[in-house]
Amino acid sequence: MVWHLKFVDESLKQDREIVLEAVKQIGSAIELTDESFKRDREFILQVVKHNESVLVFADRSLKRDREIVLQAIKQNRVAIGYADESLQKDGGFLLESGIKSRTDREFVLEAVKQDGLALKYADESLRRDREIVLQAVLQNGLAIE
Repeated sequence: MVWHLKFVDESLKQDREIVLEAVKQIGSAIELTDESFKRDREFILQVVKHNESVLVFADRSLKRDREIVLQAIKQNRVAIGYADESLQKDGGFLLESGIKSRTDREFVLEAVKQDGLALKYADESLRRDREIVLQAVLQNGLAIE
């Protein structure tokens, strides 16, 4: 059943249960609700598990939230396009999310140059690659762990 929030009394557009069900089905329904839902981390986290498109309408700060964006990507990899640019360019995050191949040597090499700790998301075979490990450690000594 699709909720038609456009025709619902204003007081019910603030009802968490009603809004939750509507937005799970149609992400854009959040546009018809109280603005506080767009800033509510727990609400957005719960909804993106069912409908990644709600990330488009979420508060900017939540588009930088790794956990929220990962949940959205689990629904549809296209959700990376809704994420903050900082996550779209974060090699470690892209590896963690599975968007970029953990086995792509050139990509992993670039990722560890940006964030040595991205090494933990690389394929096991690349974690034995001397050049990749060296670059990871040069960027962040903790990558050796």
